[in-house]
Amino acid sequence: MFRMILMSKSSHQKQVTLRERSPATLGRGEQCSVPIPDPHMSRVHAEVLVVAGVATVRDLGSSNGTFVNGRRVQQQALKNGDVITVGAQEIRFLASPSVVPNGVRLALVA
Repeated sequence: MFRMILMSKSSHQKQVTLRERSPATLGRGEQCSVPIPDPHMSRVHAEVLVVAGVATVRDLGSSNGTFVNGRRVQQQALKNGDVITVGAQEIRFLASPSVVPNGVRLALVA
């Protein structure tokens, strides 16, 4: 199971479960499967896709870029604990429900 934790400066965090061959689109547009109201993001900024058990993030031509662990990427396979940055939003990628990197505090948001 793959998940993304949208980390916020407040105590409100959102968890998104990723499904095989079902892209999670990130952006400020309402058409995105994971809409994020961030003025530094493009309407459709990036997508995370799981194929054959490998999760990959891909920039969709955004203005400000997509970063994994602080490095700008066009496309990047993800590992447990990686941090995706899109706009001002940080997203922690988790590769297993039982593995949470040290220092990460989870709060479930409905």
